[in-house]
Amino acid sequence: MDLQRGREFDQFLQVLDRLCQRFAKYRPEYRRGLDEYSLRNEYLDPFFEALGWDVRNTKDDPPFMRDVRVEYRAYDGIINGKADYVFRIGGFDRFVCEAKKFPEKLENHRFQLQNYVYNLRLWIGLTTNFDELNLFVVGGKPSREKPFSVVPGWRLCYQDYRDAAPKIWDLLSRQAVAAGSLEAFIQNLPKVTSRTDRQLWLIKPDRNRAVDTDFLQYLEGERARLAKSLIRHNAALHWDVDAINEAVQVILDRLIFQRVCEDRDIDTFQTLRQALALWERHGRRKGDLWPLIVGNQANMRAAFNGGLYGRAGTPSHFVESCVVDDRWLADFIDHLAGDESPYLFSTLPIEILGSVYERFLGSIIDGQGNVTPKPEIRKQGGVFYTPEHIVAQIVDGALAPLLEGKTPEQMRRIRILDPACGSGTFLIRALEKLFQAHIHYYHLNGDKRDGKSVYVDAQGDLKLTSELKKRIAKDCIFGVDIDRQAVEVSEMSIYLKILEGETQSTLGRQRVLFPNETFLPDLSGNIHVGNSLVGQDAYALLPADLRITEAKPFSWELSFPEVRARGWFDAVIGNPPYDVIEKERGAASWPHDVFRAYLARTDRLDAAKGGKLNLFRFFLIQSLQLVRHNGSLGMIVPMALLADFSCKRTRLSLLDQVDALRAQAFPQKDIRQHRVFYDAKLSTVVVGGRKRAPSRRKHNPRIGLQVYPRASFDDPSRDVTMQRSELAAIDPLGLPIPITDQASWELAKKLHQSNSVARLDGIEGLRIARGEINQTVYRAYITDDPRHSRLLKGVEVSAYAIHRTLSQGRVEWFDRARYERTHVTPDAVGVRRIATQRITGVDERYRIVATLSEPGWYFADSTNAVVVAPTCGLSPEYILACLNSRLLQWRFQLTSSNNNVGTNELAALPIRLLDLGDAGEARTHAAIVAQVGHLLQLGAQLTAHPSLKVRAEAIPRFREVRSSLDRTIETLYNLTADEAALVHRRFAAPA
Repeated sequence: MDLQRGREFDQFLQVLDRLCQRFAKYRPEYRRGLDEYSLRNEYLDPFFEALGWDVRNTKDDPPFMRDVRVEYRAYDGIINGKADYVFRIGGFDRFVCEAKKFPEKLENHRFQLQNYVYNLRLWIGLTTNFDELNLFVVGGKPSREKPFSVVPGWRLCYQDYRDAAPKIWDLLSRQAVAAGSLEAFIQNLPKVTSRTDRQLWLIKPDRNRAVDTDFLQYLEGERARLAKSLIRHNAALHWDVDAINEAVQVILDRLIFQRVCEDRDIDTFQTLRQALALWERHGRRKGDLWPLIVGNQANMRAAFNGGLYGRAGTPSHFVESCVVDDRWLADFIDHLAGDESPYLFSTLPIEILGSVYERFLGSIIDGQGNVTPKPEIRKQGGVFYTPEHIVAQIVDGALAPLLEGKTPEQMRRIRILDPACGSGTFLIRALEKLFQAHIHYYHLNGDKRDGKSVYVDAQGDLKLTSELKKRIAKDCIFGVDIDRQAVEVSEMSIYLKILEGETQSTLGRQRVLFPNETFLPDLSGNIHVGNSLVGQDAYALLPADLRITEAKPFSWELSFPEVRARGWFDAVIGNPPYDVIEKERGAASWPHDVFRAYLARTDRLDAAKGGKLNLFRFFLIQSLQLVRHNGSLGMIVPMALLADFSCKRTRLSLLDQVDALRAQAFPQKDIRQHRVFYDAKLSTVVVGGRKRAPSRRKHNPRIGLQVYPRASFDDPSRDVTMQRSELAAIDPLGLPIPITDQASWELAKKLHQSNSVARLDGIEGLRIARGEINQTVYRAYITDDPRHSRLLKGVEVSAYAIHRTLSQGRVEWFDRARYERTHVTPDAVGVRRIATQRITGVDERYRIVATLSEPGWYFADSTNAVVVAPTCGLSPEYILACLNSRLLQWRFQLTSSNNNVGTNELAALPIRLLDLGDAGEARTHAAIVAQVGHLLQLGAQLTAHPSLKVRAEAIPRFREVRSSLDRTIETLYNLTADEAALVHRRFAAPA
């Protein structure tokens, strides 16, 4: 037995040998024809079960919890666009397998399999008839003429299976897939450039070649064509920005919705291809194709309703009477519904359509039909769609405690909100979670089932009726977005989710049960257009010239009166905007100028203020106000929330109001494929928890932090548990939540809790300030004349040295005499001060870069200054040694989340106090001062000595003295050998 793979692998080998021996025995007979049902039942199901996959659902799990989604073909062997086996981990599809009867040639079915893989947005697919097994990596849109080749080494015959068993197990077994084998396989593909489609497997799959990106690019092109065509063919209409965007959106929404229904075998009365064929039979009469489609939409409205085709009692949409270019419409239908269409809407997950629309909404059509990025999106750098696994983690974490132990009636009283819902990604997942919870309940409580709520389909699976799904959506799902198009897309996404899994036959049976009901709910009271942050009191508070109405003030109380009466929402979830509100841009930043003016006149969102204002903080505070006591909060936001001083008030609100706060951090932002938002260089964190009920008891919540190296919850994390009181001991002003692990957190607490340690700003006779000279404001006093006072900039500061030549900018001086004609020079300029850089790279090993200046030097605002008065009792050299030490560099890194070295961060550092009346500590102090003096001398040689030889000789001596000083500091703080090793790991490479 292979001890590394375990007993399960040994059992796999036994099953594999038995299957291969039997296949070899009967292969001559099979050549006359082994049908697919027998192949799967006798060979493939046992093969995959031996790999650990519960193919036949022996655990009797409901469909959403199963390892394998299995599709059974009708007697004629035809099934509409679904793979035979879809293997899943944790509810997410991981790879697919397409079975073919023996002795069919597998190469004839490569494109079919690859199209399934592509539309499921996966990378790995198998085809097999057991006689042979082929594995493919689908790195982009497959070509029917030149599909991707089999990965070398993975065209296996059944005689090869025994020898290939280790690699089959290591890649495809359930335990291997759960451990990340597929991702590792993709990551390790050779990086070979190729010019031929046949060799595309050699190139690592790229998100930019995935189906959602391809569909997005197609829709963006067709959107522009349609817009220009509408303006050209309907010149009599007044096409402003709102009208053309609405018209294009309605046409695309209705066509895509119908196409999805058709591919999922839902009756649309007349398919798009039937309308196209009818138009062609009638001689392709100009302008007749769109009326044919519109004519059928009355049937769609009657059956589906919901609002996509207009609501009862409202006039028909103006676009229904527009002239839509026949050629554009025919091409669009053929691309989406023709035999050569790359899109399998029966397979394409609703969530992927949502991701397409999310990015689609980042641009707008102007009055001439040109598509351009929306101003606010251009400034942000694009629309960043939340990955599916992040959405699932947030939604599942928020809803799990609310759904536990609930009956269906109790579940339908849960109210869920996304206050910036976009295309509805989070709402769709919440709806799916509610559906799953209902199915799970009825699965366990068969005696509670009734025909109007659930039924058993032809495969024996328990399903919810569309009527129940409609009621769940209407009762439980709520959203707001400032973008009308986003609201419409959210509604359409929810409609498609309700119809997921439905067919003509299932809807036909339900029509008998509910003869007077449409299949979809009216969500006009659930999903609203509005500004989640600006209330309708803006009309009374703000001057009319601010274009208040266009900013879409919104009343939560009037829009959701029933929810308000219950104490607001049970769960608030989402991914809010991360936009910085820049006051300098004035009206150019609309609607942010309205929001900024509103903030100045109301205190409702004051807890989100501080530093540069960022919308995500205001959405968090608004969400806390909208979630009821004991309700759940779950959002993904910038990681700055955890430790940035500008986020202090928002962070304190979370700590005050949320019990057992959960934080899952993703610091990685430099490597594209490892960060959460592929196109955004941004560290992020998922935060969640339950809002605590009011209590007089002192609140000391527990915070659970997990830090992941990449954008996956499957990676091992660094975990730490801390409490608010412990954060306050580290930094009582900012309460930063450090990105760390438990061992490091224990050391940090030890440093701060020692009786012989004080915060830097708590030491008598010591002051910390930012450099006094703003180089923009006081530019007139800055000169190149060295006869004036020295002006020290951050770029000049090095550890124990001043750079004489600069990597950027130049050395400058300050005209003190001229300055003092109208200004007063601070007293601190007259003394020797510690200078630090104010900006250092967040990933640098040494974040605090400090030295001593000469008296009379002015400090630019790119520096920080520490003044150590004679009354302090400790020398500037001693404080400098502490600041530059490995230990305090390590401590600084724990709570620093950006490039700034803020005075507040320096102020929180723990400084070891020395009693100079004690002979031993006095000697230590004197020794440290002497070592710092030596380092300052060596630093001057390194940066200013004209001899290259002297500089070279100074380097090893500088490192040796600095290392010795570091060890002295660590001894002063009573670090154990293990604690010192923990610190040293950060500084493994030479400085």
